[in-house]
Amino acid sequence: MNKNPKNTVITIILVGLIGIIFFKVLFAFILPIILFVVLMSILKGLIKGFDEDQVTVSSEIVDNNLNGNSVKNIVTITLED
Repeated sequence: MNKNPKNTVITIILVGLIGIIFFKVLFAFILPIILFVVLMSILKGLIKGFDEDQVTVSSEIVDNNLNGNSVKNIVTITLED
């Protein structure tokens, strides 16, 4: 182990500089490229559609007034004091 304080300070400074350079490279070059690729794939999926083999389901409108006796089915609740 180094007992010389001058070498220890130089080692700490070098490790700090390597860390700073690593994070600058990571956030300045690699991360924007990854984000750009992900953004382009999402936009491509939104434009073309993610699943082109989707089966379209036809929606049906439910008519609640089919039964003419629906007025007879109403229940009235009264509260007694």
